[in-house]
Amino acid sequence: MTDQIRRWKSESIEPRLAFGAFIRYLRKQKGDRQPALAHGIGVKSTHVSVLEHGKLANPHERTVQALAQYLEVDKNLLYCLLGRWPFPKPDALDAAVLEKYLQVLAEATGYSKEDLGVFIIAYLIAS
Repeated sequence: MTDQIRRWKSESIEPRLAFGAFIRYLRKQKGDRQPALAHGIGVKSTHVSVLEHGKLANPHERTVQALAQYLEVDKNLLYCLLGRWPFPKPDALDAAVLEKYLQVLAEATGYSKEDLGVFIIAYLIAS
């Protein structure tokens, strides 16, 4: 576990940090470096770095959708991690998909699936 993740555990979960950690984790699982991901989604490598380090709070919708397609992840989950929920809530993300990605996100960030589930539900209710 990195020092950054340890710091996150002592603070409240920041959507942009969880999103960035998740993107970095999925990229590494594919065996890609930042330039390959950048090329695959049509942005500069520096943009990928900014996203992965949580320095961009509100990535463009095209970027989120390109990330979802390239990383083979449900775009609704990415929107939810960013605190944005532009789709109908009840049917947007089924339980099996959420369970799968909660596990991956838990591995990427060091948070428990339960904590992350509460985080996502809180954003669903707040939106």
